[in-house]
Amino acid sequence: TLSLFFLLLMVLGDYYFLFYKFSHLKAIDSFLKINGKRREEAIFVFENGKGVRYVNKLSFKEAIFVDEKGQEKVFLYLEESSPSFKKGEKYRLSFERDYLFGYEEEKNEE
Repeated sequence: TLSLFFLLLMVLGDYYFLFYKFSHLKAIDSFLKINGKRREEAIFVFENGKGVRYVNKLSFKEAIFVDEKGQEKVFLYLEESSPSFKKGEKYRLSFERDYLFGYEEEKNEE
């Protein structure tokens, strides 16, 4: 019975790593290939973070930024990336539609 338990555990472990984890990595890869071809760049000020949104087997965190005109914009970024945005700081964002692909902190020139 103990060997049957370990056999079942191995089968379930293989299922998890081969199917679930592989499909997750495949979803991330296809997301990055489909999106990100026509990226825009602009400067935004970080306002705050929101919740988590699930889209096409991927989990995204929401972040609210304010543009130079004072309008709020919500961007989604992959939860695995977890950047450390600071409230009130300026960032140069690389994005397509609502998806954030990269960022760079803007230096204050004084």
